[in-house]
Amino acid sequence: MEFEPEEFLKDVTWEKFDGLKKPDLMALAKYYSLGVKQETRKQVVKNGLIDVLVDEEILDESCLGKKVEILTEIARDAVQLKQLEIEMEKIKLEKEIRLEQQKLELKRLESETHLKELEIQAKYKSESDSSPSSSAHRSQPCFDASRYIKLVPKFTEIEVDKYFQHFEKVAANMKWPKEVCTLLLQNSFVGKAREVYSALLMEKSENYDEVKQAILKAYELVPEAYRQKFRGLEKMIIRHM
Repeated sequence: MEFEPEEFLKDVTWEKFDGLKKPDLMALAKYYSLGVKQETRKQVVKNGLIDVLVDEEILDESCLGKKVEILTEIARDAVQLKQLEIEMEKIKLEKEIRLEQQKLELKRLESETHLKELEIQAKYKSESDSSPSSSAHRSQPCFDASRYIKLVPKFTEIEVDKYFQHFEKVAANMKWPKEVCTLLLQNSFVGKAREVYSALLMEKSENYDEVKQAILKAYELVPEAYRQKFRGLEKMIIRHM
């Protein structure tokens, strides 16, 4: 049934007024020419009508106190909205900080890679200069690790043991000196592997075997884990027989 302001005003109580929905309130506001817009909040329309109905002595003046309660509710909503905005801003700031930390960590790793490359080149040059045939060695270029980084397999955290087998096969085919293997390898590390490598002492981080064992241990690829993996595979074979 369509709301009729004239009929409603014949018998008005606070309970009836308080139970009106927004379309009914808008119709009543239009009746009194309050000039409210459709997007105006229900509570705001209600506040205006309370003033009018109290002024017309249709509602008792005690209803003005209920208007204060509505304003308090609006203020509470505004506070909650502000708290939500602050929380969203905090999350955004934390995300930006983490991103900046990742960028700094990447720059640090790049810097370490470049430094180690320079050290290896210096070592080769020193050995070349001290050898009897130094003049012949000077004509040979130093090992340029940056040329071979793109040949390093992409690291995967799913099958770490197979990854090292793959890498060592590539290194053997390319005849890479073992002392540069770690330098090439660390560029591919992600996730837990990168964290473990970054935590190693400098002398251990330069040793391929030390790095390999530390990574395998981090992913629990130790002899006992291999045995468990084998037993799991054996059970799967038996189930399918």
